Amino acid sequence: MPSVCASTSRRPSETLVSDGPKSAPLEAAEAGAADDLILSGRLHPAVLVLWPLPQLVPLAFLFAAGTVSPRLVGGVLLAVMAAGVVRWLRFRWRVERGSLVVEQGLIARRVRTLPLERIQRVDVVRRLRHRLLGVAELQIEAIGGTSAEGKLDALAVRDAERLRAALLGHGSVPPSQEDDPDELLVATRPRLLLVAGLTGGRVGVVAALLGGVDQMFGEGWMRFFGELPTQIGMRGTVTAIALLVVVAFALSVSATVLVSWDFRLHRDGERLVVRRGLLARREETIPLRRVQALRVEENLVRRCFGLAAVTADLAGGSGDSGGRDRSTLLPIGRRAEAFALAEAVLGRQGLATELTPAPPAALRRRRVRALVAVAVATVAAVVLAGPVGWSALGLLVPAEMAAKDAYRALGRGRSRDVLLARDGLLVRKTSIVPAGHVQTLAMTATAPQRLAGLATVHLQIARSPGSGRGHRWVDIDQPAASTAVAQLAQEVTHPSPTLTA
Repeated sequence: MPSVCASTSRRPSETLVSDGPKSAPLEAAEAGAADDLILSGRLHPAVLVLWPLPQLVPLAFLFAAGTVSPRLVGGVLLAVMAAGVVRWLRFRWRVERGSLVVEQGLIARRVRTLPLERIQRVDVVRRLRHRLLGVAELQIEAIGGTSAEGKLDALAVRDAERLRAALLGHGSVPPSQEDDPDELLVATRPRLLLVAGLTGGRVGVVAALLGGVDQMFGEGWMRFFGELPTQIGMRGTVTAIALLVVVAFALSVSATVLVSWDFRLHRDGERLVVRRGLLARREETIPLRRVQALRVEENLVRRCFGLAAVTADLAGGSGDSGGRDRSTLLPIGRRAEAFALAEAVLGRQGLATELTPAPPAALRRRRVRALVAVAVATVAAVVLAGPVGWSALGLLVPAEMAAKDAYRALGRGRSRDVLLARDGLLVRKTSIVPAGHVQTLAMTATAPQRLAGLATVHLQIARSPGSGRGHRWVDIDQPAASTAVAQLAQEVTHPSPTLTA
């Protein structure tokens, strides 16, 4: 992983005032004390194009369909543009006295002040429309916010970089991507991103597409597919469904490649910087203090090729931030590379260690569950299909294989002050949790677990609500679980030098 030294710093006497698309340095004596005013400016005039787009695009479709008159379109266009000009003239931002201040509004004047110490993440986003206009959007997230605390819709790219540096406490302007002196941790090749799409995909894209179709056509599209066999025959229906599946899969693969294109992860001091995206270019900052735990994820297909992905669980994310309590640090790579990245991010070595397997009782428990599932499926098949339903007993073989694979996935371990936990059938997840980040310990045992002498230890960390299933040691011996909880509780309450290193 290449590493280069940091760049030069800006003189404390310099300040920047931006009232338009360009920025120019101004001496502190002219703009006021450096502690009072650091940066100031307006949004880029490109917002006069960006702001009306959500209203004008539907209007353009209606005009093309001939449902609205040109006079109405012209009137709406003039009104929207006039409102945009007034909004732009009344919108100002500045960084002063340790806070970001945003003023906007004509009739109802609104002033929003965000202390810099509360800011924990500032992302530079350049969607296709921003790149065409040569501007960038700044998204600001604060500790404990219920949503994105601030958004500057359009700034000159250089201004966005300078403001991001000021908000994050840097003393210098961030370097450009072409000459980045930060430590490069990950650089994913396009070929691997294509493999990521083929082996993982983005199910959410297909779900969003189906949701849009359902909103637009209601139950009509279901009736349409129900009538296909009578209209084009069974063979034509199977072909149409197969084509739909292929298109959905292609969209999923394309979305993965577009979102993660040119994925790069840098380390800039105490922050991680993620750059990714083809049409929408994003630059995300992740303070290392927010990283509570890492996950190495390997789905069933990727395990066959020794591939994995790495995500980070983040503390303090906003509830409406669109999944910002999780961040991808490696979209796809070799399993060894995934653990090497985890070691680099956490500053620990030896994380790719052998884990302690679950006791044999855990395998018996999974076999019983598989047997029960096959029995239920067989009874249902016999009731619905008669004697032919007994063929469902053939599921016993794959059920036994799944039970063994689920058992082999279980494991727990420790590397100095880092706890490791692994489980999962279709997606095997290895959790990497620094012991000092454990907020709460819990031991649970269901009735079947108690009969087998097993228990589950939950390693609960500080993170946002809705983060999904936590980190846990699944199906370990009850005495071992009790001992582990008591030992970890002692260490978390009275951390040792090793624990806090």
